[in-house]
Amino acid sequence: MGLTRWILALCGYVRLEVSGVHPERVLNACAAAGIACTASEPVDAYTLRITVRARCADTVTELARRSQCEAKTLYRRGLPQLLRRAARYRGACAGLLAVVMVLLTSSLFIWRIDVTGNETLTTGQILRCLDECGVRPGTYWPALSNDLVRNDMVLRLPELRWLTVNVHGSRAEVVVREKQPLPDITPDDTPVSIYASATGVILSMDVYAGEARVAPGAAVEPGDVLVSGAVTDLGGGVRPVCARADIRARTRQVLTGQIALTEAEKQSAHGAHTRWALRAGKKRINFYQNSGISDAECDKIIHEYPFAIRGVFTLPFSLVRERVQPYRTADAPVSEDAARASLEQALLQQLRETIGDDGAIISYETAAEVTGGVLTVTLTAECEQEIGRAQATPDAEFLQLRPPAGEGTTADD
Repeated sequence: MGLTRWILALCGYVRLEVSGVHPERVLNACAAAGIACTASEPVDAYTLRITVRARCADTVTELARRSQCEAKTLYRRGLPQLLRRAARYRGACAGLLAVVMVLLTSSLFIWRIDVTGNETLTTGQILRCLDECGVRPGTYWPALSNDLVRNDMVLRLPELRWLTVNVHGSRAEVVVREKQPLPDITPDDTPVSIYASATGVILSMDVYAGEARVAPGAAVEPGDVLVSGAVTDLGGGVRPVCARADIRARTRQVLTGQIALTEAEKQSAHGAHTRWALRAGKKRINFYQNSGISDAECDKIIHEYPFAIRGVFTLPFSLVRERVQPYRTADAPVSEDAARASLEQALLQQLRETIGDDGAIISYETAAEVTGGVLTVTLTAECEQEIGRAQATPDAEFLQLRPPAGEGTTADD
C-alpha cells in the first residue's frame, strides 16, 4: 500500500467522482481495460469516488460516458501537478532556489569567529594574528589545516601554548591555552637584602637567611635595611646570600579622598526613537538619516539579530536595532552623610589593599571637611602588617652592607 502511494505521488493521480444508475459498471470497465482504481469509496447508491493515475483520467472519463455515467474531477495531486503550479511562478521559484543554494554554500565558509580561553592576550590580538594566518570571515574552511594554523599562531604569539580551531557550521570557535609564567626564582648566592617598605615599629622578626640589622622595638623608615644579604662567616669573610625573613611591624597609615557634593543627573528628554541598520561584514547600511541629536546627548540600547540558524550556519549579515533615548543633564545635590559613608568605605578598601591580605587594621578614625562643595575625608589607621621588601643588592651597595667584625646576628641558611 505504501509503495502504491509513492508511485501515485511521483506519477500524479486524479480523484474522480463517478455518478449514474450503475456506477459499478465503470469499475468493471476499468478492470477490463487494465486501469488500476484505488481508494474506491461509495458515497451513495448512485455515486462513488475513485483514484486513478493522472495519465488514465481521460480514459476513465470516456469509459464512464460509455457506461451512461458521469465522471467529475475532484482534484489532482502529485509531482507533475506540483511542477505545473511552480512553472507559473518561475521568479519566486528561482529566488527560493537561490536562497537554498546560498544557505547550503554559506555553511562551507566561516562568517563568525569566537575566541575562548585567553586571559592575558586580548581577543583583538588573536583575531589579527588569525587574519594573518588566513583565518578570517569568508574563509573556505574545508581548505584550512588545523595543524598549520596552530603552528603558525604559536610562532607569531609566544604566549600561546596550544590552539585549536573548531568549526560549527559557519562559526569558528578558536580555543586557546596560554603559557603559565615561570616563577621568579632568585639563586641563594645572589645578594638580596630586605628593606622597610613603610614607616613603623618592628613587632617581630623571623629571619631565615641573611643578617638582621634591626631588632624588635626599633623604629624604621622606608628604605632602611632590615635584613642584610651580606653574611659574615666563621672565618670573618663576607659572603652574599638571598635574605629571607618575615618581619611584622606596627604602622600608621594616612589616606585622603575627595568627592563632590553635587553630581550630574540624567533626565529623559523628548524625542526617543528606534532606528534600524543592516550590517554586512564590516560595513553598516543605515536605514535612517542623521538626526539633530548628538550621540553625546543620548543613550543607545543596541540589539543585533544575526541571520543564522544556531549550530548550522551563520550568514555575514545582521539586523541592528538601536533604541535612542535623548537626555539632558542637571546638577543634583548629594547627601553629605551618604557621600561620607561611601568615601570611607572606599578608603578602607584602599587601606586593605595597601597592607595586604595578611595585614590587620588595629584601629582607625576619620575626619571630614567640606570646602567649596567638595567633601574631603581623611582616614588615619594603626595597622599591623608585613613590612619587609626584598630587593637585589647592587655590588657597590653590597660592599657597604658588610657588617663590622663581631656585630649582627646570623641565621643559618
